[in-house]
Amino acid sequence: MSSERSSWWTRVPGSSVVWVVLAALLVWFQLAFVGEFRRVGELYDDDPVTYSQSWLWRPGLRPPRELATFLEAAKAVVPEGSAVVFSCLPTTDRQDFARSRWAAYLMPEYQVMPAGRTSSSERAVADFWIVYRNTDPVLGGTAVWRHRDGVVYRIER
Repeated sequence: MSSERSSWWTRVPGSSVVWVVLAALLVWFQLAFVGEFRRVGELYDDDPVTYSQSWLWRPGLRPPRELATFLEAAKAVVPEGSAVVFSCLPTTDRQDFARSRWAAYLMPEYQVMPAGRTSSSERAVADFWIVYRNTDPVLGGTAVWRHRDGVVYRIER
């Protein structure tokens, strides 16, 4: 009897094993897709913690579109070619850097620097500071434009 239990595997043809592995992979991919789809659905929550997750910042999703809308409006008060420091809602260093890269991508005619990774000497050459989704005032700056999503400051020298 024990030989029958241990020998069941030898009776399964090799192609069946391949099909079992492929079926397991298919189930895993489907679960991953459902998880991704569920997280994108959470995007429409206005929860700032959900909004700050870095995986939500992909082309075509709402956070980059909202940033693009904000930056298009901010361009009206910032002259082309200006050095701009960009900061956003409190996030990790990595997320802040990623947001500033989005800002640099959306504002190619400006020199955009991330606030968290910019040295004080680099900030000294900045003409403007754009604050997105954050209410913290910029020291040494005068607000030149306010929007519901952020503020543009002119840096005083």
